[in-house]
Amino acid sequence: MDCTKSPTWIKLPSLFHLLVVQLMKQPTHPQCGSGGGASGLDKRQCTAQLTIFADGEPRVKPLLIFRGKGKRISLKEQLQYDKRVVVRFQPNAWCDQPVMDYWVKNCWKPNIKEEALLVLDVHSAQKTGDITDALAECDTTPLYVPPGCTSIIQPLDVSYNAPFKKKVESAALNHLQDNLEGYLHGKFTAGERRVLLTKWVGEAWEQLSLNKEIAVRAFKKCGISVAADGSENYEIHLEGLEDYEVDVGDTISDDEDPFADLNDMDSSLTTDSSDED
Repeated sequence: MDCTKSPTWIKLPSLFHLLVVQLMKQPTHPQCGSGGGASGLDKRQCTAQLTIFADGEPRVKPLLIFRGKGKRISLKEQLQYDKRVVVRFQPNAWCDQPVMDYWVKNCWKPNIKEEALLVLDVHSAQKTGDITDALAECDTTPLYVPPGCTSIIQPLDVSYNAPFKKKVESAALNHLQDNLEGYLHGKFTAGERRVLLTKWVGEAWEQLSLNKEIAVRAFKKCGISVAADGSENYEIHLEGLEDYEVDVGDTISDDEDPFADLNDMDSSLTTDSSDED
């Protein structure tokens, strides 16, 4: 990657991680059948793009990407969105390059004050020249996790996604139980459902952010933020792998990129993992 500066492993002040996760669809009920509030639930309605930091500080708000173009969204609806999240629209509710560009410039860059490492999936929209250049402008080096490895070395996938989605699901089911008649008869508009989802996500995010150790342990468990001298290797635990050993290797100097080999390997991959959630 063309980057103005590469961060050093030992002096890196904080590490970051990004993962796109598909949120649950609109809550359904066995009695709903295919009518009323259950229509169109076979399509992705929203994607949540989460960012956690290796020191546990919640610097970047969750980005909710709703399905649609967003051109007819009323100001009244927009003003009701939860302030703890950022909302964008995309025809397929996916993070394409325009959405990713918005995120880098409006969510990531304003909150990054020092040299940083950003761990990303190999989703094509996150690997374009425009995106890597935008990251370089804020002294951020992207590190792409190889396809098929998210469940092993993605901090969000390892420790954060499950409790996050469980909290959102719990809030949605509670609302369903309290408003069953409304869902049965399709009384909640699409706009009202979007507003509700922003509040559920905002609340789930705030609750999880109170326990910083979840993010701290996730990064160490994946071997991303452990000390370079090997003194913290005992904290690495790669689920699904057996009989592996962690090789400390040679000492890393301040002017070396410890992830050069991984990024070189990633650049040769042609597999598009945009379908991986």
